[in-house]
Order: sequence, then structure tokens, then C-alpha cells
Amino acid sequence: MGPLPSWNDVGTRSALAQAPQNNTQPGSSETILVTANKRTENIQSVPVSVTAIGEGLIDQLQAGNLNDLSAYVPGLNVQPSGTDANRLIIRGLSTGPNDFSPTVGIYIDEVPFGSNSGYALGAFFGPDVDPFDLDHIEVLRGPQGTLYGASTLAGLVKYVTKAPDSDQFDGHIRIDFGDDDQTGALNEAIRAGLNISILRDQVALRVSGSNPMARAI
Repeated sequence: MGPLPSWNDVGTRSALAQAPQNNTQPGSSETILVTANKRTENIQSVPVSVTAIGEGLIDQLQAGNLNDLSAYVPGLNVQPSGTDANRLIIRGLSTGPNDFSPTVGIYIDEVPFGSNSGYALGAFFGPDVDPFDLDHIEVLRGPQGTLYGASTLAGLVKYVTKAPDSDQFDGHIRIDFGDDDQTGALNEAIRAGLNISILRDQVALRVSGSNPMARAI
């Protein structure tokens, strides 16, 4: 794996919303598109504080969860609260150490995910989505209730999936190995994504999956 990206590389993505004279990443001609306003648009046109993390950074970091990416998102704090669950805090805003209702909303594309009710302890059980085959992740800071409803007082984390492409057939796979410093277990994970063009320019299918494993050593 090559050198990790610097804070400035990712910070520029976030700063694009305030820098209309520059709508690309350094050294790239790629325009960053986000769906923060429920429509696809250039990040510099979005009148909210938003950070977009693309699949390039996800692959470079070999990220397996949101916590692996949180250091590159200003103001985001990820607190693991159990297996495949997180407590998310943006800009330090929460309802206290014993809060129940979440202050950060979670969306997958345009679908809300998780509980927004204190009766289901929604603040402690934010889903920990594997970012392997995502197009990008958007983190919106500040209240988002107008467009995204309840439980977005502090902000929103939005996972944007890759759309099926009817023009091509492609796939990718990643195999991870490593030791857990705390448990001594050998962690293995296989992740794969596949895009199948069924009928050119009309029908396509995209599937992805993972098989994480842990073995005592």
C-alpha cells in the first residue's frame, strides 16, 4: 500500500464548497459530485458544509468501516458501541453521555437507515456499513432537518452506492489479513463487487458482498 493521503488532500474536498474557483482535486480533472440536496450536483454548488470521501481514498486506506475514515472528516467522531454498530457525533453535538435518540442521521442513497427513536436506542446503534463497493460517502455538518427529517440535528452521514452500468462488465476483489492486537485473533476478510451488463444501454446488475472471518491463533 502506498503512502497515506495527507489531511490537505481530503480537506480540499471539503473546502470546495467555499472555493468556487477550484472544482477539482489537486492533480485531478475529476469534478466531485454529491447528492446532499437530493440531486446530483457539483460540491462547490452545495450551500452546506459537506465532505465527500471517494472510492479512491477508501481503496487506498483499505477501509473496512466508517471509523477507518473518520480521521479524514473534520468534526466527525465515531464511537463503536458494539458489533457492527456505532455512535456518531458531529461537531461534538449530542444529547449527553446517556442519550438515546441519535443526533446524526444515516442514509443509504435516499433511504433512511436505523432508528430515529429513543425507544430503540437509535443513538447507540448506527449501522456500520462496509464502504468497500461504495461510490462515495458524504458527511454533512449542521442541522439537515429540512431535507432529511428527524435525528439530523448535528448532521448526516450518507452512503452513496455505485449505480449499475449497462455499458460494461467489470469486477474487483480485495482480500485482507491481519492480527488483532487485543484478542490475538487472525482476521481475514474477502470483499468482492461485480457489475454485469445484461442488455447493453438498458439493463445491468451490480452485486457486492463480503465474508469477514476471525480465528484464534
